[in-house]
Amino acid sequence: MESTVVTLVIFVRVCCAGLFLYSFLTVHITLSAILTFLLFIASIYIPRIVKALIEFRTPRKVLTTKQIVDELYPVVKPEVLQQDVAASVTALVTYDAEHVSSLENFDVVRQNTECIFAKKSKLWGSKEWTRELSLEENIHRLSPTFLMFSMMCRQHRLDGFLIEIPQETYAFDLECFSNSVRRVLQVLSDLDPKGARCMDTIGTKNQRGWVFQFHDVTYFITTFAPFYPDTNSRYSFGAQGCFILLQPEISFALHNLPPDTPHTNWDEPKSVRDKIRIAFRDAGREYEIPTSLFRPVAWDIVRPLHNKEPVVKWWEKTKED
Repeated sequence: MESTVVTLVIFVRVCCAGLFLYSFLTVHITLSAILTFLLFIASIYIPRIVKALIEFRTPRKVLTTKQIVDELYPVVKPEVLQQDVAASVTALVTYDAEHVSSLENFDVVRQNTECIFAKKSKLWGSKEWTRELSLEENIHRLSPTFLMFSMMCRQHRLDGFLIEIPQETYAFDLECFSNSVRRVLQVLSDLDPKGARCMDTIGTKNQRGWVFQFHDVTYFITTFAPFYPDTNSRYSFGAQGCFILLQPEISFALHNLPPDTPHTNWDEPKSVRDKIRIAFRDAGREYEIPTSLFRPVAWDIVRPLHNKEPVVKWWEKTKED
């Protein structure tokens, strides 16, 4: 019945509006024009009157407190509730890691480095640095997104998670940068949901066999900073920030990168590794190639300023945080 009334009201309103416009355009102020105008105005209020009458005639059901609570806060299935909670918490503590300033600042390195995979790599980045917070607090803020990255990198073929830290505070020289790298990785290690705490074991066994891991994902780590000369493979091509790039090792397998080897075919490159090493050499940024597969990967996370210089022992605490 209500829909019939509404339809009738709309029909009357349209007819009245048409008659009123016709009367108005003929510039004749007649009784029919005035009546048409009044009917048009009245039709606007008819739906409200009809609704009020229907509500008045409809008996109201008195709800108990429990019924009100059930209506406002309905009970759902446990699995639905769990999914809703997970989605809500994730949205609260994570951010859009594919659209952040750290990736924009790092783009000059991606576009100019001799690594042939860099330009097309799929990276997530850290959120904008909050200078009022400490280094540890800033890394805490990005850790939920880094956990999400670790859980999704295989499925979405992600190649790296980039962390940018301010140069003037945490990376004004090699020693300061080394200490900051240790602090960043220590925070992530402490927050590892799997409890591996890999940074607690890096000081043992001369770092042999050690690899950074988080949520059971192992990472290959490289770093870049403005203080590196243009003859260094970690040269940042004018980027002002300092960067820590955590690459899940599974990414290399997904790109069909051949197994590591200390041997290089300099004259007739056969593999992707050969081509990358030659490209760095030809650009004047040749890097030291390990003479043995047993060389600790930790030694190459932070490189010295020049080849043949001593290994940078970034994992050793050299100054107060």
